[in-house]
Amino acid sequence: MGPAEHWYTSPTSYGAASLLAVVMVGAVTVSVTYVVGAAKRQLTYGLDQDLPLALEQHDRAHRVAYWYAEIRQRQIALEAGDIF
Repeated sequence: MGPAEHWYTSPTSYGAASLLAVVMVGAVTVSVTYVVGAAKRQLTYGLDQDLPLALEQHDRAHRVAYWYAEIRQRQIALEAGDIF
C-alpha cells in the first residue's frame, strides 16, 4: 500500500473534504443572501421617495379614464340626439 492509496482510503480525508464543502457552500449562501438582501432593502427604502410619483401617475391615469368615459357618454348622447 503506497502513500497515495492511504490518502484515498482515509476517513479523515473524506471528513475534511466534506467539512470544506459545507464551509464553501455556506459562504456562498451567506454572500448571495447578503447581496440580494441589500438590493431588496434599497428597493424597499426607495419606495418612500417614489410613492408620490407613483400616486401622481395613478391619479393622472384615473383622470384620463374619467375624461374618456365622460367624452364617450357625450358622444353617445350626441348620436342619440339628446344634445343639440
